Formats: sequence, structure tokens, C-alpha cells
Amino acid sequence: EIVVSDWSSDVCSSDLGSCSPAPTTGHRPVRARLTQILEQDIELAVAWGIKEHLRQLLAARDTASFQREWARLEHAVTASALPEPKSLFKTLSAWRRELLTFCRTRVTNARTEAANLTAKTFKRIGRGYRNHDNYRCRIIGYAPRPIAA
Repeated sequence: EIVVSDWSSDVCSSDLGSCSPAPTTGHRPVRARLTQILEQDIELAVAWGIKEHLRQLLAARDTASFQREWARLEHAVTASALPEPKSLFKTLSAWRRELLTFCRTRVTNARTEAANLTAKTFKRIGRGYRNHDNYRCRIIGYAPRPIAA
């Protein structure tokens, strides 16, 4: 049987409150309620623990801490009997290089993805542009700042 304190001490090295920012007022009742809920639902507790391990991994700022947190996450996933954490870890493993790059540089491709989403939205709303120049002008006209199209 897994007790919430078993994984919370492993993840946070103290109590649940140090895992994530607690509200400035009344955080003890929230923490107590969270602990109560997680003790009643073991699958939810395991999922919460895996989520906290992933959060710690993404908080890493250098290669050594990333590798250390990766090993902890891998250990937690391996110890879990649930299929979802294993599937998540498989996906994370496929993106490991990109995750490490993010942890070292804190740079993402969010702007590119946002621009692509905007272009796809225009295409969907316009029900498909037949004239590429009109499509290009619409995207450039909408962009908040100059972009290359």
C-alpha cells in the first residue's frame, strides 16, 4: 500500500506545500484537503506524484540537475503500475533532447506555433483561400508586428 507521504517526501523532500506555490492565506486547509483526497484515491495520488516529478524536471536549469530529475521521474514511472505514466514517459523520452534544451536555455518555439495557429485559423474561417496572395496578405495584415510570410 502506498501512503501519500511516501511519494510526497520523495518528490518534495518535505511536505506537499513545498511542491507548488501555496496561496498566501489559508494554505494549510488546502494542503490538508489535498492530502485527504490523495489518500482516498491511490491512482490520483500516483498521477499527482508523477506530475510533481515532471514539474521538478522542467524546473531544472542545467544538464546535471536535468539528468538527476530525469532518473527520479523514470524511477517513479517504473514503480507505477498505471499505464498512463508509462505512456507519458514514452512521449517524454521521444522529446528528451528538446526538453533538455528547454531546461538549459528556457527558449521555446511558442511564437512560431502561435503564428501557425493564426494562419490555420484564417484558413479555416475563410473556408480555404484559392489565391495564395490574398491568404498571405490576410496573415500579414493581422500580425501584431511584421513577420516573414
